Amino acid sequence: MFLYIITVIVIICIVWYFRYELLAILYVKYGIKLSKDKEEEREYDVFIAYSQDDFKFVKNKLLDPLERSAFKTCIPERDFEPGDFKSQNIIKGVQASRRTIIVLSQNFINSGWCQFKFAQSHLKMLDDESFKLLLIATEEPKMLENVPKVINNYIKSRTYLMENDRLFWEKLLYQMPNVRDRTDDVPNEQEVSECQETEV
Repeated sequence: MFLYIITVIVIICIVWYFRYELLAILYVKYGIKLSKDKEEEREYDVFIAYSQDDFKFVKNKLLDPLERSAFKTCIPERDFEPGDFKSQNIIKGVQASRRTIIVLSQNFINSGWCQFKFAQSHLKMLDDESFKLLLIATEEPKMLENVPKVINNYIKSRTYLMENDRLFWEKLLYQMPNVRDRTDDVPNEQEVSECQETEV
């Protein structure tokens, strides 16, 4: 009897330890999502905030796969309004999206505009319970230099996703809004590849 109780406790501990992985796999493989997030309609499913120096990673690891999965993404080079102030475009992009993905890297930390994107996304998260701020790290955050205090505090208090996580895609999809049938609105490969090489 004692051995049975110990076995049950061990199994419960293992399931609890790997709960996020199990939830992600259940959702991707079987469409089961135990937590139903309150969602509000927005123009975009996700705003991707990143340094232009990391655009190749963003395109290959995030932008192309997300848009192939019918998520409507907002990226500065393609979707910002020409002629508007950069700050205004960033604010509009964040406000028009149901998620923000922050691609955290040393390049991101070194960019004042990237820090502004984080600040606006963080403010919206605090003000809108349906909004999620997702952090994807391309390198270990503890190895980054000159990290602003507000970003450092967020890293310490929130679970972030490493780009080399073996369940990267499953975990990311679990945190995304429900997929909507918007394939007609998804930009084609040529539109994405023609994005300007400018830092915004």
